[in-house]
Amino acid sequence: MRRWSFSKFRSKLSLSRSDSPFLAPSFQEKDSLPPEAMRPFAETVLWCSRQDLRTSCEDPEYLRNKGLLGLRKFKEVNFASLCPLSAELRSRVLQPALDIGEYPSKDQLEHTVAQVIVVRSQLVAADGPLDQDSILSERRGRLLHYWPAENVSDGASEVGSLGFFNGNDIPPWDTWIHYAERKLTCWVPEELIGLAQDGIDGNPVDCIHWADQ
Repeated sequence: MRRWSFSKFRSKLSLSRSDSPFLAPSFQEKDSLPPEAMRPFAETVLWCSRQDLRTSCEDPEYLRNKGLLGLRKFKEVNFASLCPLSAELRSRVLQPALDIGEYPSKDQLEHTVAQVIVVRSQLVAADGPLDQDSILSERRGRLLHYWPAENVSDGASEVGSLGFFNGNDIPPWDTWIHYAERKLTCWVPEELIGLAQDGIDGNPVDCIHWADQ
């Protein structure tokens, strides 16, 4: 059995606490999670740290359509090209069977989120023991809340975030940690905080916001 090297993970989290406002333990997002969510939290942080992330796009098709959008030439815009990062943190192996933004029942929603968490946990466990305390003590990023029943499906957060959120304002499923009291809690790696904020800023309703706000 291959043991996951925490040193590789740590290399992505090398800033000192004085260098980053998003590094625990001073950041209080842990206070918004129940004890049973702490292991999925650590697994999510580890899983996301292993993904290759982009934070911008210089593809000519994206830039052309972004320009058309700015000129309000909506009929000429290929809106799909405005979400070039939509595959990031949406691993096929974790893909849920249900779109939780399409107003499923409470039981369906809970089951869908739980299945993502279970499959990810199994995959992380295959790499060896999880050093939960070390992962959480070295994490960099922010917790985000999403209320599925409140989304407006207008695509504003999707375009604003280059696809970090989808058309139903849903954060990518690799980031899902916990669902309770009608809200989904997710983890946003530090690199993607700016994109997530752009999506939040463009969203006309309060269905996505930071856990510490």
